[in-house]
Order: sequence, then C-alpha cells, then structure tokens
Amino acid sequence: MVKYNWCIDAGNSSIKWGFFLDNVLVEVIQFHEDPTPAQCNEWRVKYPPEKIGVSSVRGPLLWLREFEVNAFSFRSVSPFVIDYNEPSEMGADRCAAALGAYFKCPDKKVILVVDLGTCITYTTITNELISGWAISPGLQMRWHAMHRFTAQLPLMDHGQNIPEKGTSRNLWNGGVLGWRQEISGMIDLFCEKEQVNQVVITGSDVVHLEKQFKDRFLVVEFLNLWGLNYWLNEG
Repeated sequence: MVKYNWCIDAGNSSIKWGFFLDNVLVEVIQFHEDPTPAQCNEWRVKYPPEKIGVSSVRGPLLWLREFEVNAFSFRSVSPFVIDYNEPSEMGADRCAAALGAYFKCPDKKVILVVDLGTCITYTTITNELISGWAISPGLQMRWHAMHRFTAQLPLMDHGQNIPEKGTSRNLWNGGVLGWRQEISGMIDLFCEKEQVNQVVITGSDVVHLEKQFKDRFLVVEFLNLWGLNYWLNEG
C-alpha cells in the first residue's frame, strides 16, 4: 500500500494540510475550522498516513487524537541551532519554514526567508544557524490597526472595490504600498548585513506582491509544509 506523509501547519488564520509522497506535494487542503471526524477518515482512506508531522501555534489539535502524531517544535531543527537567547521563543511555524528553505536551496550558504502571513517574519538559515531578525505587522493587521485605533477610519480588506480618490484609497495605498516598501527595504538590509545568497518568499499574502518583485526571488508556496516533510524524512 502506498503511504503518505501528512504535514499539517496550524497557523493563526488557517490550517494547511499537505499530503506528500516522498518529496512530491500531492495535494494541499486549507481550511479555517477544525475538520470533522468524517473528513479525517475520508483523507485517511485517500492518503493512508506513513508519518504525521504537525506544527501548531494553536496548541494540541484534538481532532488528531486518534492518530500517532509527531509534534514539531524548536527542538526539531537539530542539527541546526536557533540563534536566540531563549530558542523556545521561535515559533514552530518559523522553524519549519527555515527547514523548508534549506531543503529547497541546499547549495546556498545563507538563505533569507520572508514569510508574509498574519505577521511578516524575516529569518536566515545557514548550514549551522537559524536566526530571527524581525517581526512586523502583516497586511491585514495594518488595516485592522488603522480601523481599531481611530474613530472613523473604515476597515479595508482584499477584494474591495476601492474608488480612485478618497480615504479608502489612502488606506489601501498606505497598507499595500507601505507593506511592499517595507519588505523591499528589509530584504535589502538583511541581504547586505548577512551576505545572503538566496531570498525565499512564502506566506498567504505573496499574491499581493508585484510580479516584478516576485521575479527577483524564489517564491515557494506552503514552505512550512515542505519543511515538515523534510523533517519527517530525515527523522
């Protein structure tokens, strides 16, 4: 019977579930609520599990209690060392993304991982160290902050019909253009500071980067899942 690695990344805004056959990502399912027992059984039949790796910022995933699960954490990155005073402070999702970048670019000495999710994280990985450099608000968080901490500014969101002029357009530009400019500037800063050989960009908000920007770097969808699969295969 063919069996698959199940790689599950339970993040702040969604859960991503990838099914790998060796080093081939066969399918990814993304959802915002816990799956039902019927759905879990359906996927168990379709993709019988060999190993299950889970990275979660939500704590234990109770809907997986019937399965034998390998919980990924900061301790799982060995032989890499997390260059923090307290390594436990680095999130499991960030560690997994670093391993995914290393798997994708094994010939690069210094890799910068930029994860565009709820927050933006900037992380480097070498053949020895995983180093965190910055965390800043993601695109949605910027819009929510401007709405939350003012009396009258409306809440922006993706897919809105924005007029050419007015407050909504100003908020949209401040969010998207400021977000893009920060990412570009931070990449330049860390590439020079750390002599980066490869920039890898991932995260759900990659779609809001300009094409010219994405063409400059390696964009890998579901990088955390690739890192989890690498860990399961190496373990």
